[in-house]
Amino acid sequence: MRIVYRRADVLNQIWESAEKIKKFYGADLDKVILVIILNGGLFYGSRLAKLLNIPDEKILYMEVGSYDGELQGQIRIIKDIPLEFTTGKKLLIVEDILDTRKTMKFILNDLNTNKNPESVHVTSLFDKTIKIEAGLEWIISEFGSLKITEDLWLGCCGMDFDFLEESRDFETLLAKEKSDDLKSPEKIKKEALNLIRGPNA
Repeated sequence: MRIVYRRADVLNQIWESAEKIKKFYGADLDKVILVIILNGGLFYGSRLAKLLNIPDEKILYMEVGSYDGELQGQIRIIKDIPLEFTTGKKLLIVEDILDTRKTMKFILNDLNTNKNPESVHVTSLFDKTIKIEAGLEWIISEFGSLKITEDLWLGCCGMDFDFLEESRDFETLLAKEKSDDLKSPEKIKKEALNLIRGPNA
């Protein structure tokens, strides 16, 4: 395995996105409501909120997931956000990674159709550009992102695609090599931690 993005890359991207968001909204920044998508968006959203000086009362949390059984693959809302906090508001969706875009399309449709916002925009820390579903290319991270142009395997960012629990503070993204397929989970975990912390940590 190998490191794709290090802590400094991730934190620098968050800062750059925050600066673009400030410039985009200008004097209206204090009217922005963050809609953080759980659970992956927490890492990015919490840091972004600090950089933008957005208070807790202007942060909403939304969670979506897929149905099981006969409805498998269809997206549903697990945790919704109240209409009274979105009507006439400038909503900024905060996600950890854009992948196929199907989930983000569902979220955008729900917010625009059912929540009566003044506007809705999207920011994502990572953008996985190799699996975009046809017809959804218009869904982008509007304020920059770290591009993923390969099929990444695991990350240590405190995000949904993270399985190294004790590495959540390192904000490092790893990619697998073909040889990793033959390794045990314990060996993979040890090698990943060595890459992040150093072999003598």
